[in-house]
Amino acid sequence: MLPADYHIHTLASPDGKDTADALAAAAAERGITEIALTDHCDCDAPPGDPWHYDFDASRRVFSAAKDTRGVTVKFGVELGQCDYNREFADAVLANADYDFVIGSLHKLKGCPDFYYLDYQNIDIDECLRQHFDETERMCRTGDFEVLGHLTYPFRYAPAFGLSLSIEPYWQQVTNILKILIDRGMGIEVNTGALFSDLGETMPPEPVIRLYRELGGTVLTVGSDAHAAERVGEGFKQVCDMLSRIGFTHFTVFDRRTPRQVPLPESVLKVKAGPSGKKDRKAGNYNG
Repeated sequence: MLPADYHIHTLASPDGKDTADALAAAAAERGITEIALTDHCDCDAPPGDPWHYDFDASRRVFSAAKDTRGVTVKFGVELGQCDYNREFADAVLANADYDFVIGSLHKLKGCPDFYYLDYQNIDIDECLRQHFDETERMCRTGDFEVLGHLTYPFRYAPAFGLSLSIEPYWQQVTNILKILIDRGMGIEVNTGALFSDLGETMPPEPVIRLYRELGGTVLTVGSDAHAAERVGEGFKQVCDMLSRIGFTHFTVFDRRTPRQVPLPESVLKVKAGPSGKKDRKAGNYNG
């Protein structure tokens, strides 16, 4: 089994559904012995906005569940759009001894989250090129351990009947991976869309394979769970995939220091739970 889920959201995230205790209990039931709570911190969200980071709330939720039910709980954060407000991002990271920081790009500057875009009425090619350009800039200067869900915009295209290919952006993706490797940073294998209409990890297997071929070794696995039933979702498939690609280890963190853990011979038997994808009009966001 894969014993660590390194991308989980609690009630301290605007779209989180469960307490940290419930999330840890779900992890324990599935044989996961370590989780990282990574509540949203959208650096471009102003005070008063629901997406403005509430550090105190995140810390309280973490403290209430630390080492619950034999599951080691790490204090993390998903730092969204850190380049859009670097002063705020730096202040957040200076405020606590985080175990783990994900760097993510959920939107283009001045635009809504990719979740809310009307993919049929935008220049999707230009949008994706900007996404990868801005991701590259973020990776050059951002302060985080792994890049979260690199192909995040691809997740919502199937709802509009679109099937997007990574091929036109391969050089941009390659540049991003090289920057991460040069800086000693890594990538996240995000299973949040594995059982959605997209049906693949973010990023997909070819990108993860490229990362290894380029020499990348720092790699976390995260369900991006916003509810307890999704903790560890898809980890069996990911374990098989990583072994197939040639990885022998994945990575966990303590006080932002990486530690390599061997891939297990057995795999976590988690049934495919609900995809988390609801009616878009209901505003059920799972980013």
